Amino acid sequence: MASSSSSPSASPDEAHSTLESGTVTDGIKSVDIPDHNSHVNHTDLPTRIHVASRAIHHTLHQAVVGRLPLTLPPKTTSPHLYSLGISRFSRLYSAFETAWRDYLSTPPTDHDPNNDQARYHTLLSETYTPAITRSARLTSDISNLQREWGDQIASVAQPAEHDAALRDAVAHITETTQRKPYVLLAYSWIMYMALFNGGRWIRDQLVNAGPEFWFREDAGIEKADSTMESTFLSFWSFDGDEDGEDIKRTFRAGFEEASRKHLTEAEREDVIHEAKALFQHCINIVSEVDVVVALERKRQDDELREHNHHHHHHHQRMGTAERQSLLIIITLGVGLALAISYYTRLMTYLGY
Repeated sequence: MASSSSSPSASPDEAHSTLESGTVTDGIKSVDIPDHNSHVNHTDLPTRIHVASRAIHHTLHQAVVGRLPLTLPPKTTSPHLYSLGISRFSRLYSAFETAWRDYLSTPPTDHDPNNDQARYHTLLSETYTPAITRSARLTSDISNLQREWGDQIASVAQPAEHDAALRDAVAHITETTQRKPYVLLAYSWIMYMALFNGGRWIRDQLVNAGPEFWFREDAGIEKADSTMESTFLSFWSFDGDEDGEDIKRTFRAGFEEASRKHLTEAEREDVIHEAKALFQHCINIVSEVDVVVALERKRQDDELREHNHHHHHHHQRMGTAERQSLLIIITLGVGLALAISYYTRLMTYLGY
């Protein structure tokens, strides 16, 4: 088998050799790969990802759960902050789902199971589950929010600045999948499983905000209740009677079987490494959103202070003008009184 580890490493991450050990099975026959490790971990890959990333997963979970109430009533009256966060994570889904589709759209020219690209193509074909993909739903949700709320949402859906962490994450996913297509398993496992675990609770909180929160204009409570989730929150839901549990089972079964048959031990380690890397990228993005929110609040506070400053000076100017007007009125009044007095005295003097 041609080993990609024989070529010079493109980056420090490349030191995680893609082909060093293990036995790959193509479903018909076993393909032996030189095993440089005496110990091979036979625990299924999802369990290994969970164990290896438990701590950093907890950190991200706490970060998201702690900030969610700030995006909902009574802390805010519009889905502006929710859109700010979800629009950034939508870029991650788009990055790895696009890379996956692009890879599968180009079949390998060499179907020899000893060929890496043929093996990766088989791996990703057997794992790919169209019903679980989220990019189209995210695009629809964000577009509907933009139509409903106008510039408030449009301005955050396409971040023009303070998005370095997001750009780093997207670039990392794109570049790493080009070198090691099989790490798409890491990105898909983390991002999809999140929907079935904490994502269910998050969805409940979003729905509980009510249609009056999601719709800018009064669409009628009955209509709003029936269309709210499909219009703005379709990302969090799945088709079918099992709310995605059947899709989850299908994806997990394909993931476990394909990763067992078609990955070497070193490649499984790569997947675990990338799962932890993705968690860190997500934490960085959450922190970046914090910065954006803080800067926006500072801008709003500055505008409010500026408004109050002008308002205060306006009142001061109005006070000065009022005093000047009062002085003029008094002066005119006194002058008029004196004029009348002099006029009366003059008329008396003249005998009128």
